[in-house]
Amino acid sequence: MVMVAEVKPEWATPSQTISPLVQSVITHLEDEIEAGRLTPGNSLPSERVLAQMLKVSRAVVRSAIQDLGQRGHLIIKENCRPVIAIRRGSVNRTKADHIAAWLWPRTSHFAASQILKGIQSSMGQSSLRIVVGHAGGVNWQDIVASEAEFLQKLVDDEQCAGAIIWYLGGETNQAILSKVIKSGFPLVFVDRLPVPALYCDYSGTDNLGASCSAVNHLIELGHRRIACMTNMDQASSVQERILGWRLAHDHARLTIDDDLVISPSDGAEDMPEECYVADQVEKMLSLPEPPSAVFCINDSLAINVLEALRAFGKKVPDDVSVVGFDGLMNWMPNGGGLTSALQDFERFGQTAVRLLLDRIANPSLPGRHVLLDAPLRLNGSTAQAVRRPDLALSGQIPNKQ
Repeated sequence: MVMVAEVKPEWATPSQTISPLVQSVITHLEDEIEAGRLTPGNSLPSERVLAQMLKVSRAVVRSAIQDLGQRGHLIIKENCRPVIAIRRGSVNRTKADHIAAWLWPRTSHFAASQILKGIQSSMGQSSLRIVVGHAGGVNWQDIVASEAEFLQKLVDDEQCAGAIIWYLGGETNQAILSKVIKSGFPLVFVDRLPVPALYCDYSGTDNLGASCSAVNHLIELGHRRIACMTNMDQASSVQERILGWRLAHDHARLTIDDDLVISPSDGAEDMPEECYVADQVEKMLSLPEPPSAVFCINDSLAINVLEALRAFGKKVPDDVSVVGFDGLMNWMPNGGGLTSALQDFERFGQTAVRLLLDRIANPSLPGRHVLLDAPLRLNGSTAQAVRRPDLALSGQIPNKQ
């Protein structure tokens, strides 16, 4: 593993009086480093970008950078962008012999097993071995606690060169996650990108584009009231898919009805998913104008929606069309009868390994986000909508140009 030493630049001169403007830039950059938004080992944004962002001159930014270099916060070399210095006291991982992978919900789950398959197939000639962990416990609190324990071990483990993480902990584990990031430990996130890791490497799906395309498929079939079925997960991937649902409506000039964003009620975290989905479906069908189609933010929800709709006497897709997101049923001969945006989980793992090995070899690389396509696979759960004269007269169906 290549480590970046913390050194004082040769050009540094004794500190002079610092103007308030320069000091404000220094304070801002120190706060960004302390918060983990500027990660040890990564390059500082360019002088031009910083000047535009902070609304100061490049000369002010340059003076602030020089001072931070003198203090040892930045490593500055000629003709190179300054690099955030790794702090004294960081664990020495020159003898590291493995990388860690943290997967969800367990390694036997389809998505997790495909990610692991991609990781294993991409290690190539690397001498590093893979140590795999996954969340455990009887409830969500236990699961999040097990992740916090895993993250703490990363900081202390001198033999771990880096980690690939499917993050679950939300705000609860942000403090320990920020600690890992600020230590300069090489991390790559898959599927979802937590707020403290915005400048870290990431391998995931173009959730916004894929969800927008999935909902647009329903719009092209003539559906004008399309529910968005979601869960309690606040992950970036979930929020992006909900935003894609909204974006598709905007593009089609359809009125967005927030009553059609169907989410679990309080207390649902203690219920099996099939139970609270049944409640959600009942809530959806009881609307004054029930939707004719449902976009689900993942396949697990979609499968339970299919069951609930049938329990309420609705035929899919004759009465209600359903679209999922994941492609978890694609291994079945008919795709499980569910039209879904097909995520390439194996490529998640392959891409994550490439990013991580690059990061281990060169800690000063800028953070990279790789977004993969999730094409819609038609498997029989969507059909042409029955045209309703009242919607056409109300102007909710835009005229074809």
